[in-house]
Amino acid sequence: MNNLNNDSATNNVFSSINLFDDVAVTNEHKSPSDWTLEDCKSNLQVIFKESKIKDVIDVSVRLQGLTLLKLQNNKTVVQIKNGALSKAEVLERVSGADDMILEAKERLVASLKKAKTSRETTYKRNTGDRPAKPKIEEDGQEYPQPPYS
Repeated sequence: MNNLNNDSATNNVFSSINLFDDVAVTNEHKSPSDWTLEDCKSNLQVIFKESKIKDVIDVSVRLQGLTLLKLQNNKTVVQIKNGALSKAEVLERVSGADDMILEAKERLVASLKKAKTSRETTYKRNTGDRPAKPKIEEDGQEYPQPPYS
């Protein structure tokens, strides 16, 4: 009886198999502050939305899905006639505006730094990693309690 139990235990040995041995995987991830102009251009996204105006489409371009590029007269959305330009044509026009892309990169980096600072501050506040407030003893309460009637 013991031999049967031992044999069944050895049959359940798990052998690990790496399914992706033959695939080259890179864990390289660049921070937006390290991006080159070409990295920025590859992370541009064109968004088309229907406008409230008939036969007009609102077009915006984002860098990494967060920061909008200022496309026309310091505005982030341009209204064009429906069918006037395709996404590829809009992206091609925007890709030629290096200064606009670099300005959007600077705003993206500043936004990410602000978000990181906010997260760190919230974490410190929630974990109690800050100077303690002076405690008030129950006997000497700051505000006198009203007498009960």
